[in-house]
Amino acid sequence: MTSALAKSKNTFYTVGFHYYLCHRLKGGGMERIMKITEKNISIITDELSRDFETASSILSMLDIRKIELRNMRTGRVPYISDSEKEEIKKYISKYNLKINAISPGIGKLKINSDNLKEKTIKHLMDSIDFADEFGIEKIIIFSFKKKDIEDKTEVIPKFAVDIIKEIINIGKAHNKQILLENQSTCYVSTFDSIIDIIEQINDEKFKLNWDPYNSFQIDKQPCGCDMKTLVKYIENIHIKDGEYNKEFIRKPIGRGMIGWSKILKQLMELGYSKEITIETHYEPLIFNTIKDYDELMKLLGLKTDYMQTIMNYS
Repeated sequence: MTSALAKSKNTFYTVGFHYYLCHRLKGGGMERIMKITEKNISIITDELSRDFETASSILSMLDIRKIELRNMRTGRVPYISDSEKEEIKKYISKYNLKINAISPGIGKLKINSDNLKEKTIKHLMDSIDFADEFGIEKIIIFSFKKKDIEDKTEVIPKFAVDIIKEIINIGKAHNKQILLENQSTCYVSTFDSIIDIIEQINDEKFKLNWDPYNSFQIDKQPCGCDMKTLVKYIENIHIKDGEYNKEFIRKPIGRGMIGWSKILKQLMELGYSKEITIETHYEPLIFNTIKDYDELMKLLGLKTDYMQTIMNYS
């Protein structure tokens, strides 16, 4: 009886502590605090290797199940070989992976490219066919490259906005979620330009693949975004870090100037529950991607020391 009572008390305290962690008093009401866990974490496979078998085996060691596809051995999705498509299907099944999104590079043509709209829509339709084949919902796009890399304007031309609107509508017709990624070489790059495009699109289905480091490459400042305004539009986050000292230098997540500790805290307080996708972008890829995963887990207060995985793999 005593043992049963003790067990009951332990259960009560455990549940109570969990409730405390997930809620907090605010102004007389209750504010939900979501916890970002391993289940929210995704990795772009080519940040490990363009060879899908290699990337998949490492993901399995890390116990990561969500991935984003971009560059493969034979090209950038959707323009890869049939044999490589079969490899993807094989190892997705073997390692129980889920493709969270694809990044085909739609919207990365220069704004003054010939037949811009026709080429962009063709790229989109090919990407939708690829997504249908693999049961993928989310497709990442960009806001077109400026014709002059030194151009500092962030005012996206109206005809480009109209193309993005058409992309979103085509996506809806095919049950695809279109995510716009801010990119330093494109018109939508900084927080202000993100808000501007949100207002111009004016569609509740319009979502973001948010990348604070890409904004950092423009303003060279830690992220100072109004997260309350931004969070409801974010469907996926690309996470990487770095600093600027006469040149941009990549750093492990949490060791640079972006301010990831503060960002992640704000996201959890605001109830963010979507994916966070590691995009390492510095060599050696396998070592640094696992290091980034390790650092991200530390920031989230989760189990760490995945460097042993490197030793196992090597």
